Amino acid sequence: MVEFTDGTTMPSACLRCPDTPCMSYSDVESDAELPVQVTRATDTDVCRFDALTAEAETGIPQVVTSNCAGCGLCLSRCPVGAIAWREDGTVHVQSAAVGGLYVVDDSSESAAHHASRAAGLAVLESRCTPAGTWESARELFDSRTPSLSPYDLRLLVRNLLRAVGSLAHAGVRGDTSDRSEITFTYDGFVALAVVESGADVLEAVRRLMTSVAIAHARRGVPKENIKAVAFVLQMPNQRTDGYELLRDLSKVLSLDIALLPVAALHVAVIAARHDRLSVLMRAGTLLDRDARALDLTRPLAEALDIPASSLTRSEVFRPMK
Repeated sequence: MVEFTDGTTMPSACLRCPDTPCMSYSDVESDAELPVQVTRATDTDVCRFDALTAEAETGIPQVVTSNCAGCGLCLSRCPVGAIAWREDGTVHVQSAAVGGLYVVDDSSESAAHHASRAAGLAVLESRCTPAGTWESARELFDSRTPSLSPYDLRLLVRNLLRAVGSLAHAGVRGDTSDRSEITFTYDGFVALAVVESGADVLEAVRRLMTSVAIAHARRGVPKENIKAVAFVLQMPNQRTDGYELLRDLSKVLSLDIALLPVAALHVAVIAARHDRLSVLMRAGTLLDRDARALDLTRPLAEALDIPASSLTRSEVFRPMK
């Protein structure tokens, strides 16, 4: 959906971009250097749910609706707004131009193709999320993400971080020399992250401390330049010792670890808030919070400048009882 300066909108059509940004990352994105050298996964697929495929005859990307998890990543990467939300929280690719705004040329390498793509970039101001799609996409994402393998989940987080404006790389499976599951940047910091698919926040913190120690002692990253975050599918049980451990680490080691649901990144993507990673990280630092009363719904809504009502049906922002 393209939104013009006068507030009007109209669908756009797929231009069959030869670099298929909705489906894969470019070499430039994949090879981007971080302030600290890390091993990195070479997988360039944007969708981690096997929901995108290219039509054999036209080369136009197609969405396998039964696999779509409503993550919004492909939609966020389409340069001309040709991928749109459905009411059920999935997305679809618009492949026929409306009103002749965009014309798919016979040759995707032609000047007409690139002129149309440039025109799309010029008028595309924001991607519109229809009313009601919030709840559908959130429920769909939360229901399907737990089925991902640990490696695909790690790459999903990497991709979501890239979508909100960060340089991010995922570590290589089995690499014992680095131990960083995800390394990304924001506001001049080197951020080290782990992804915990279960409820064991203590194990996640142990892995994070190992990553921080290696980055500082072996990679030479100053401690004051390091941020740490554990991404979880569900906020841990309010009775766990994990919350107290986070406070202890802050007091004893001056290491503040943010605890963020993967869903927080998902919300930032579907809200098209590409400049809010720093405030998300602050919202995830729970050092002075009582786990029994903890609810990230309002802090995240304020951080992303969205109505809190958009998130109230999602249980992943509150600790399990």
